[in-house]
Amino acid sequence: MICILGIAGCVTFDYGQRNAAPSHYGKTGICSASELKYLADQILIKVNSERRKAGVSQLAWDSGLASIALSHSSDMIRRKFFAHVNPDGEDPVARAERMGVSAYTKKGRMMIGVGENVGLLSRGQLRGYGEIRTSDDLAHVMMDIWMKSKGHRENILSSDYGLLGIGIACDSEGTYYFTQNFR
Repeated sequence: MICILGIAGCVTFDYGQRNAAPSHYGKTGICSASELKYLADQILIKVNSERRKAGVSQLAWDSGLASIALSHSSDMIRRKFFAHVNPDGEDPVARAERMGVSAYTKKGRMMIGVGENVGLLSRGQLRGYGEIRTSDDLAHVMMDIWMKSKGHRENILSSDYGLLGIGIACDSEGTYYFTQNFR
């Protein structure tokens, strides 16, 4: 089951078939560090592809934002929640400040805070999707879902942002928690 948290709550979408790609999925069903890096790399490529199509400059990778994103994905697993605000009341800006990462970008006279997209996804049969088998399937479906959600799409295509960090973690059941942080 896919649930993408947003202002409107959970949303699901119908997607067509894609070509199969190599999988990094281990026999135990738990993701590997190499797969998580691969997923983050693929999502960055897909984000910048969408931005190119929209005529928006590409986002550069930011390791500080990636650290915040990975910390949030891992925290959602550890404390069993799925939200932009953690159980301590910290939003993406507060998490950035706590971790010593710049939380704002100056845009003219405005200060733009860290933006965030979150999502979760598992391998297997998914109504409207078919079988999600590979790492490429996971990256493709997650990006499609974000692009079909108004708020997530706005973050991905916003000209206010120039940097992106992605953090992905998976739980013992093989559910992937995705966090994108923008600045």
